[in-house]
Amino acid sequence: MDLYLEDPKNTNAIMFAMATLSPKAADSLETENYRFTAENDLSTEQYILEDAFHSLIKDLDTIGVLLKFDYTNYVNDRETLCKFLKLCSYILPNILYPKIKTDSILRSIIERIASGDLGDGGTFLQVYLSELGGLDDDLPVLPDLTDYIDSIYQVVDQSDNFSDYMKNLIFLYESETLTINSDQETHTLYKEKISDIFASLVDFQKIFAEDSKYRFVLSMSDRIIQDFLSPVNFSEYSYLLLHNEETIPEDLIEGYKRKWQYYFMSHSWCYDYYNLRHIDLEENDERWSVILMFLLSLKAAGFDFDSEIQSVELVYPNREELNKLKGFLT
Repeated sequence: MDLYLEDPKNTNAIMFAMATLSPKAADSLETENYRFTAENDLSTEQYILEDAFHSLIKDLDTIGVLLKFDYTNYVNDRETLCKFLKLCSYILPNILYPKIKTDSILRSIIERIASGDLGDGGTFLQVYLSELGGLDDDLPVLPDLTDYIDSIYQVVDQSDNFSDYMKNLIFLYESETLTINSDQETHTLYKEKISDIFASLVDFQKIFAEDSKYRFVLSMSDRIIQDFLSPVNFSEYSYLLLHNEETIPEDLIEGYKRKWQYYFMSHSWCYDYYNLRHIDLEENDERWSVILMFLLSLKAAGFDFDSEIQSVELVYPNREELNKLKGFLT
C-alpha cells in the first residue's frame, strides 16, 4: 500500500493520505471535529488540513515518536509535508504493517534492529531512519527521501513505546503467519490451555451454586471462553497462552507483558478494565466474583499473575468469598 502524493497542491489527496495514515486524523475529518475548534465557524480548507495534521502528530506521539523540530509550518510548505507523510507511511501502522507483510527487506531491517544486529548506539528510531534513508552509505529504502531524512535525523527522538511498538508489529506478523501455517499440534495445545482455564472456571462456579449471582457468573464464564475460542483472536491469544516470560527472548518480555496489560485493560472481566476508566464497583457488584475467578483460573493454568491477584485482594469487598475462591487452589 502506498500513498499517492505526486501533486503537493492536491489538498484532497493530502487529506486522504492523512486519514489513511492516522485514525485520529480520519476521525477529525469524518466527524468534522474541526467545527468545534474553529473560531466563528471559519473552518476553511487550510484550517481543516491543519487540524487533521495535528491529529496525526498525536498518533505519532502515541506510538512513541517525539518530534523535536518545528513542524508548525509544514501545512504551508506542501512539498515538505508530502515528504513527511511519505515517511510516516513507514512509521504509522495503518500502512507500515501491510508493508511488513509483503516487503521482506523492510521486515528484515526491523527484525535486525530489534535483535541488535543493526545499529551502533542509536535509538531504534534513529537506526530505522538511517536505514530508510541510507545515511550510513547503505542502499536506501527511500532514496527520494534521503535528504529529508538526513535533515531531521538528529532532531527526532523516541520514548520506550516506539521500540515495543515496532517489535509488536513483527510479533503480530509472526502470529498471523503462525495462524496460516500452524499445524494441528499448535491448535491442539491452544485448545488444551483453554480447557484448563475453563475447568477452573467451572470449579469456581460451584461456590455460587446456591447464590443469586450464579446465573451471572455462569454467563460471564461462557463469554470468557467464547472470547478465547473466537478464530479472530487466535493469533493474539495463542501467543499469550502458549508462551510465558521464560520461553520468549529477554528483550521481548516487556512487549509480552504489555500485551497482557492490554488484555486486562480491554475486557470487562478484568479489574484493570474498571480501574483504567475510574469506575468504582459497589461492594455487592457481581463483577467482583468474576474478576477474581478469572485471575485464579489463569493461575491454575500455570500463569504467574500473583501481583494482579494481590491488587484485587486488597480491594475485594467480600473477605469470606475471597477465602473460598482462593481455597480452591490449595
